[in-house]
Amino acid sequence: MNHNEEDRLLLEKENSGVNLIDGNDLKYIDSLYSSKNFGLSEDSHIKNLRNSQETLLVSWINEIVSPELLTYCESSIQTLSHSIFKEKEKQRIMEVDGGILGIEDKIERDLVNLHINRSTNMLKMYLKQRLMKISEFPDFSIANSRTNSDLNSESNISPEEAVFALNLSKLQWKYLDETISKMKNTLASDSSVPIPAPSLNRSVRFKCMDSIGRVQLQSFVNPESASFTQFDGQNHFSQNDSEGVINIEKGKIYTCKYEDVRTLLDQNTIQLWPWPPITSNKNYSY
Repeated sequence: MNHNEEDRLLLEKENSGVNLIDGNDLKYIDSLYSSKNFGLSEDSHIKNLRNSQETLLVSWINEIVSPELLTYCESSIQTLSHSIFKEKEKQRIMEVDGGILGIEDKIERDLVNLHINRSTNMLKMYLKQRLMKISEFPDFSIANSRTNSDLNSESNISPEEAVFALNLSKLQWKYLDETISKMKNTLASDSSVPIPAPSLNRSVRFKCMDSIGRVQLQSFVNPESASFTQFDGQNHFSQNDSEGVINIEKGKIYTCKYEDVRTLLDQNTIQLWPWPPITSNKNYSY
């Protein structure tokens, strides 16, 4: 069979709507992808890389729903950043060496690029969401920042984010000083005037990752607070009694005031639930 006949058969196969990649090819690609460690040599490190991607994705969703900065995912960011750097360095060395790439090398290159792009985009989305919060309320972010040196507390702001918040706060106060200095002097002399802050009393939805049991919500201490709503698997809902004692079960989705679940969020027992879901086909901006 000559090359012209081979090309004709391939063209006929393509025009007939048959996928040129058969099941064996897909299995080969899948096994090849699973065998790649993306710069990490041990199985435990490969698992750590995948866990870091999942952790960062969940943290990004939580940051979207939460009105304040949450715990900074330093470990996941370092793991993904190191992996991206190592893979880009390997690609740079391969480009310098040159040579003709075989089929397996091309597949490996494409899979590595997929890993780099995915990890890079996850880092960008997570960090951008946090910077948007800091940009809106820099003074609040500084006043409510936590560091690893604080007792029984994890850092909720990175050194770079802290510098960004401080510089932005200085620029804002400089603007007040230059344009409306009288208002600035009033704010500076009156310590009772609060700094701009996000609303922590807004309603949020969350999914329970572990059964917690009966919980007394803090908002029910305040008579003005609304009752707690529980959603079941059939999307029906029922209002709980006015005492505010809630039985929080694993896998169910609830809605309540954000202040009520801040502690549960710090304990990683719940995951904030965006609404509308970010997986929707519609385009939503946050």
